[in-house]
Amino acid sequence: MHGLTLLLLVLMAVWGVLLYPTLPDVIPTHWDMGGEADAFSQKSVGAVFGTLFVAAGMALFVLVLHYLVIRLPHQTPTERRAQDLTFGYLNLSLVLLIAWASLAGWYGFSLGPLFIVFALFAGVPVLIILGLHLPKIMAERKGMLDPGDPSLDSRYWVLGGIFYNNPRDPRAFVPKAPHMGTGSTMNLATPVGRLVVIALVLVLVGSLALTLLL
Repeated sequence: MHGLTLLLLVLMAVWGVLLYPTLPDVIPTHWDMGGEADAFSQKSVGAVFGTLFVAAGMALFVLVLHYLVIRLPHQTPTERRAQDLTFGYLNLSLVLLIAWASLAGWYGFSLGPLFIVFALFAGVPVLIILGLHLPKIMAERKGMLDPGDPSLDSRYWVLGGIFYNNPRDPRAFVPKAPHMGTGSTMNLATPVGRLVVIALVLVLVGSLALTLLL
């Protein structure tokens, strides 16, 4: 699916280049919650290809995140398969949405309610993927954990099991205990764990700010 994402980006870029000379002098660049254009810009490379630049940046970010996540320790084979499907689908669906918006800007049509529905329900397949793989993941994780692993102690888990905070555990990343979910998480008691959390917060804040600006 990452390959399909890249192919879609290339096809959209070629499409945009071929279409550019025939585009009107003013094109829509933003749409309201109803899918109607509410902002317009003079034709330029930035206005015409801006959404595709954003899509390429997001696709690269998801790809790098996928690369890093599947290389975390304590991953089970089923967990990696589920992550491959999840990250691949996320990349493809995000670029599809942005490609749809690009076409709406180039041809001057409304995004309409169908786009809004697709955007709202785009995350449902992720829940289906995780739900189908979860029983086997849980069984595999129970079989690989050492009964004496300090991460099994629920006292060291915070925010409902999202993070782990144990100053007596030197590991920056630890496997989540079966009763706390799947995958790995950061140990907030380590410098690396705190730096990763800060970096994630900065990425989330930056993404939100970029969304509001666009």
